[in-house]
Amino acid sequence: MSDQAGAPSAEQATCLALRSQLTPLAKTLLWLSGMVILLSLLSNDMRPSPFVLAFASLLLLLFGCSWWIGRDALSSLLPDGLQPATGFAWERLPIRFALHHVGSRFKARDILLLHGSDGNERGLFGYRASIEPGESLWVDGSLRLPRRGRFRRHGLRLISTFPFGLLRWTAAWHLPADLIALPRLGALRDAMSLIPNERETVESGAGRFTDTEEFHTLKRWRPGMSQRLVHWKSTARRGHLMVREMHGVRFPRLRIELMAPPVNHKSGDKLRHQFEESICLAATLADFFLRKNYRVEFAAMGVEKPFFLEAQRGRHALFQILTRLADVQLPRRDPIAEKTESASPPPLGLRIPRSDCFRIQVCTGSGNRRDVGRHRLDVNSAATQRWFQANRRFSSGSFIQSRRA
Repeated sequence: MSDQAGAPSAEQATCLALRSQLTPLAKTLLWLSGMVILLSLLSNDMRPSPFVLAFASLLLLLFGCSWWIGRDALSSLLPDGLQPATGFAWERLPIRFALHHVGSRFKARDILLLHGSDGNERGLFGYRASIEPGESLWVDGSLRLPRRGRFRRHGLRLISTFPFGLLRWTAAWHLPADLIALPRLGALRDAMSLIPNERETVESGAGRFTDTEEFHTLKRWRPGMSQRLVHWKSTARRGHLMVREMHGVRFPRLRIELMAPPVNHKSGDKLRHQFEESICLAATLADFFLRKNYRVEFAAMGVEKPFFLEAQRGRHALFQILTRLADVQLPRRDPIAEKTESASPPPLGLRIPRSDCFRIQVCTGSGNRRDVGRHRLDVNSAATQRWFQANRRFSSGSFIQSRRA
């Protein structure tokens, strides 16, 4: 919980239900009260005494006030303004939203906030001891998104037993959201064996693009050379300035191609699980080679919305690839026509052949195969599963960018 929030936005949340149920305390009180009233009637020839009438009236007044005050206090709370957020699927994702008290009569007390608008969904989000009428505040917490994808709504439940702990009031809400669950990254072993050991040495001063620089040799310093390249250990040993000569190195361009499996009437959860593993493998390969300073192209083919990303380097390129993979879905199938809807035409970048690009294709059920300029990887292959693990935990704290509306 944190600072004061602003007024409710135009796109407000939707209240799905406001319901109440008796608490264990109320059930115990009713059972004991019923026993007391019954014993009083039996001892008085089934005639209600003034004590019984007063006791029943007090009980009705207690439950009536509990129902009226509790309903008014909880129905006056309006959640709103869920901030956009991005994280990895099944990892902890920090989220923030505003909570407004739009009522004017009763203070809301003992508020529990839980994820999910359905009563079967669990997950404590936060707690607030009291909220004054007219008060607005920010609520901070976290959740775990159950799958990869983009979430446009988020379920929330507000629970309170105010004022006397006899009735448990629950308000179910749907908040407009922009939450992105990125595909998880796995662990690779000996991934450099997937690509040919080819690289091009670029002489310094040639003015060409280089991916990195590698040490070539030592030579004596001459006027005009940069002193930042001085090798001080060799200088101390030889008695005169020695500098390192560096050569630029250019690695081959890579293209990672995600190929969706064919969808038919027998396709089920097993095929979707294998497709999720192929997405994890493609994302892990992109992460590995981008960290090695390679220029990586990325393409998704055979999916509902194919896409192609030009060659890029660095962390920004990885974030762009993962964001596009979060929206990747298998082609939808028409159950009546028993055929898959026609996919969109391949992007322009895939229709232009390139001779300087080594392709790594990630597929499902087609087997591993290595040709000239191409390496095909099947996530179902035992050879692939020996060096790829899809269940690595990834800490998003040092990578995910904060997204604000």
